[in-house]
Amino acid sequence: MSIVQRVTELPPLNASKPPRVAEGIRVYAVGDIHGEIDILRNLHRQMEADQAAHRNRIQQEIYLGDMVDRGPDSAAVLSTLIERRRARGTICLSGNHEDMMLEAHRGLAAFIHWIALGGLPAVLSYLPELAPVVGELEVRELWDRWRRAIPEAHLTFLHSLSVTHVCGDYLFVHAGVRPGVPVEAQSRHDCLWIRHDFLRSEETFSHVVVHGHTPAPVPELRANRIGIDTGAVFTGRLTCLVLDGSEQTLLST
Repeated sequence: MSIVQRVTELPPLNASKPPRVAEGIRVYAVGDIHGEIDILRNLHRQMEADQAAHRNRIQQEIYLGDMVDRGPDSAAVLSTLIERRRARGTICLSGNHEDMMLEAHRGLAAFIHWIALGGLPAVLSYLPELAPVVGELEVRELWDRWRRAIPEAHLTFLHSLSVTHVCGDYLFVHAGVRPGVPVEAQSRHDCLWIRHDFLRSEETFSHVVVHGHTPAPVPELRANRIGIDTGAVFTGRLTCLVLDGSEQTLLST
């Protein structure tokens, strides 16, 4: 089911001075996809309908990481976003799962750790013929075959991912930021992995932080952050936050 909802129907972020994106830009921020290509295509249809209705705006898509793992087709998700970035200048940020995927490509121990944390479906999206026999393979053989199967373009894409992006009063990042630390001094590890210290913080950050990483049944709107990981791989609900001036709208599968 499609959901289009004005965020202003939810508790306001800051009634005295609502945050804004840069003038003339309409931003589409997408939460954690986790290999769910069919759900992503559904959301893209909604996004493209909205984009067609706002052709007078510069349109910027931002993907907040965890594009891969857990779901059935990480390979197709990456191919789709690589093409979307080529055609549209899409911004793709790294999540902790993209980081784990790169580490898995570098070493067998990291590969074993990765497949235990949701990486096996990603591996099989490159080697679908192995799905019936994967339990019979030695892990080193599986690792070697996956490293031969993954396209160089996918590795180049993963290596190129940014960690943060700023537009107007918003900071886009996968997991969040460390309270008390300036944006420019944030560690890569915190940007990809932080949870409780960030989620529980009531600190007014330099920007409203738009993030994924921690799934919730519905988008979480706070004065200092907006969480848009709605657990697509578990719920079928992939969320896009649309920002234009001080307007905030939600698209969802």
